[in-house]
Amino acid sequence: NATEMSVKTINRNLEPGKEVEVTLSSGLSADGEIELQRVGATSDVITSSFKSNNSVVPMANPVIGSFSGYAMEETEVSKIQIGNPQGDKKAGAYQTTLTFTAAFK
Repeated sequence: NATEMSVKTINRNLEPGKEVEVTLSSGLSADGEIELQRVGATSDVITSSFKSNNSVVPMANPVIGSFSGYAMEETEVSKIQIGNPQGDKKAGAYQTTLTFTAAFK
């Protein structure tokens, strides 16, 4: 099944003119794609699509969202969609590591 997750901020308070970009700093294997390795058999790999706010995340510029200003309430920065796994799905668990980075733009 497809999976959705949300990246949010709460109690943010940035100086005027400052902006923070959130990127997927590691984990993409191609534009808009991640690889999942089978636990115990890392040569068995399947892929899933990876989108942010319904757009493919490109490897050249993997920004998934940004934020600025002041907001006390919980505010969504990005809605991430991970598609149904594709490929030769052998029995067992599959995993990957995705690393997100937030830095001033």
